Amino acid sequence: MGRGDFRRENGMTDPADMIAWMDTRLLSLHAWMADHGTSSKKPRTADIIAIKQNDIAKFEELRAAYVRALEKRNAA
Repeated sequence: MGRGDFRRENGMTDPADMIAWMDTRLLSLHAWMADHGTSSKKPRTADIIAIKQNDIAKFEELRAAYVRALEKRNAA
């Protein structure tokens, strides 16, 4: 079954595609933190930094769940 088949048969996005998308989002969030976090020359306010840190934690948790699901699917 190809990657496109997964979406058609299950009506959902392929886990590998979601992992790739989350990797892109995580890279973007980490770049934002490098540019605007507490160690930058002009850091954003603490509440905005906390929101971005929370977003990173959530994406990392979701990504781990998708990796486990993909490994489970590939093992079957």
